[in-house]
Amino acid sequence: MSSSFSIKFYLNKNKGKGEQFKIYGRLIHQRKKSEFATNYYIEEDKWDEARGRAKRNQVINDELSELEAQINRIRRKLLDDEKPISSRIIVEILKGDRKEKRSLLEYTDEHIKEITHKKEHAENTLNHYKSSRNIYAQFIKDRFKRSDVTIHSIDYDFLKRFDDWMLSDYTDKLGRHVKRNTVNKHHSRLRTLLHKAVREGFIHNNPYRLFSLKNTPTNRAFLTIEEVNNIKSLDFSNNISLERVRDVFLFSCYTSLRFSDALNLKLDDIINTEDGKRLISIQMGKTKENVYVPVIPPTQEIIDKYEEDPARKVEGSILPRYSNQKLNIYLKMVATMAGINKKMTHHVARHTFATIALNRGMPLEVVQKILGHRNIRTTQIYAKMQTSTLEKEMQKFTF
Repeated sequence: MSSSFSIKFYLNKNKGKGEQFKIYGRLIHQRKKSEFATNYYIEEDKWDEARGRAKRNQVINDELSELEAQINRIRRKLLDDEKPISSRIIVEILKGDRKEKRSLLEYTDEHIKEITHKKEHAENTLNHYKSSRNIYAQFIKDRFKRSDVTIHSIDYDFLKRFDDWMLSDYTDKLGRHVKRNTVNKHHSRLRTLLHKAVREGFIHNNPYRLFSLKNTPTNRAFLTIEEVNNIKSLDFSNNISLERVRDVFLFSCYTSLRFSDALNLKLDDIINTEDGKRLISIQMGKTKENVYVPVIPPTQEIIDKYEEDPARKVEGSILPRYSNQKLNIYLKMVATMAGINKKMTHHVARHTFATIALNRGMPLEVVQKILGHRNIRTTQIYAKMQTSTLEKEMQKFTF
């Protein structure tokens, strides 16, 4: 400890019980002192004033040494976290009268460890929090020239500055500026962390109660039935990689499964119903919702096609293995060959399933169940009506 900080135990002669006096602790930091009472009394002749310890009483001395060590740990943590420090603050934390002020990045790291340990969230959710954590760190460094900030210091001004910085200064790994809805996702995770901090008593109010997020409507890309069939009819006999990517994409067009759920699908996940039909039965990785998807003939064709694939023989996987990034690169080539001028990723297959299903008259509640959405409002995002459907329905509007 530096000379500006000291710890000493002494007998408080004003706090006596018979011939015994209570042992107190005194902290001095930057010439300012704070005192606290221990749980021990002792006779004056059994106390060594110079050492600040009892004479021949190891139990009391061990407790005092542990208190001293605890005080040093509190001070060290405050220093490491660049938090305000004084003898009064240390005593308040020691006595439990004060909630220790937590730093944002430290708190985010603890949240990530917690949800990792509980295994209640998909891997993508963990990665999203890790990504947001790095963005928070970059913002704090750029705007505050610090390695971290305390949670209690986050206010409306902090959120506004973070919002402005994300929209004007921040660029992703490819050097691109991000849009409003991407910014909102990082806000949403910070808001969740601050809600948790309120529940745990580190702050009294969530500053997001004053800061409203505005969503920008997005047009989710999807394919028409004709475009799906164009992709299906492509001849990839000379390019096995593109053929497999095409089949993985079509599989999700027919089943609605996300990339991770489709790639992780095993033969054991397909069950036979009492009436002889086949059904995909899985728990979705992202939402943990149980979903059941009937296997239609085009789906079964793809399942049968890869019966001899190494991924099937070794791991029991339904589909060939690809990384999402590599698959999306190849998928753009597939779309170009099919004459499709749309921004193509594997997730377009899920949008395609939902849009075609709704336009074919499948009830919204059924589509919700197949997609594994907890909230029907999420499913309604996919309720895009194609021109042909609008024309057909408009015929009912006659005078």
